[in-house]
Amino acid sequence: MPINKPSMETLRKPLICNGFVISQGSTFDYISMIKHLHYDYMLTSVESWCKNLVNSSGNNNVSMIIKVILRLFVDKSVELTSLFIWPNNVYLRHYNLNRYMELVEPEFNGLLKNLMSLHVETHSHYPSAKFLQKLSLIVRNVKKIHLRTPLLGLKGFPNDMEAGIAKNLCTLIQSQTKLEEFKLMGSFKFTPSFISSLSVHTDHLKSVALFETKIDEVDSWKVLTNCLNLERFEIINCVGLHSDFISLFYNVNNFKKLKWISMEKNQPNEINEELKTCAIHKYKDDLRFRLLKSGKVLNDICK
Repeated sequence: MPINKPSMETLRKPLICNGFVISQGSTFDYISMIKHLHYDYMLTSVESWCKNLVNSSGNNNVSMIIKVILRLFVDKSVELTSLFIWPNNVYLRHYNLNRYMELVEPEFNGLLKNLMSLHVETHSHYPSAKFLQKLSLIVRNVKKIHLRTPLLGLKGFPNDMEAGIAKNLCTLIQSQTKLEEFKLMGSFKFTPSFISSLSVHTDHLKSVALFETKIDEVDSWKVLTNCLNLERFEIINCVGLHSDFISLFYNVNNFKKLKWISMEKNQPNEINEELKTCAIHKYKDDLRFRLLKSGKVLNDICK
């Protein structure tokens, strides 16, 4: 049975009924080309627009307009490949805890079915555990997840709110079928949980990057040694590393396919030299081959 898509007039009607002045000419011809969506930018743009209109700045009006835009995306058969969830200015604004929930309503699931890249940043209460839980049920085929969690677990919110957010982030990671790239930034309390959640992806992971992250539990770290196809590994500006972590690199059975390794500005400082020595010793032949092929000198890279 064919599904009748909403007409432009049907999409415009709820806005007009609520007092919005809408131009007769469509300004959304470009929508069918959209592949990458920074959802927070869209939200804040709508919020700013509503604020400039008389009696139109309430959450209900913002939600209504967001739904109209998302329905227009559906009408134009948009299928997103990249989604950014980055709460903006959360310390300066009061956001409703239902923020983002429109995106995970059933009628918009088609927008996310082919999502390949997901960038999520947590701030304060956002995005909520409820949103992340619903997102993990919709999004299953993401190949790249970039996660930034500054201060998550350190704010002391009641009712284990932060633990709930972290738990659902782990579920989101685990629910993917063929995750190939994972980048973790600004993580402290929940780093072991996030790394452990990669255990279901050891056959597919090709790139792991840790930036400004506290690494203090070697058991979860061992999960990475099972990533047989890992090609790229970056550890930059991290804290908590010690010799037990380094020993995993010396095992000849670990990281056999590694092609790129970057370890810089980690604490304590001496760990960087130990990591560098290990990397040069273990991967020198392969590095020399790749660098000579590209016309570069090995010593320039290993200084």
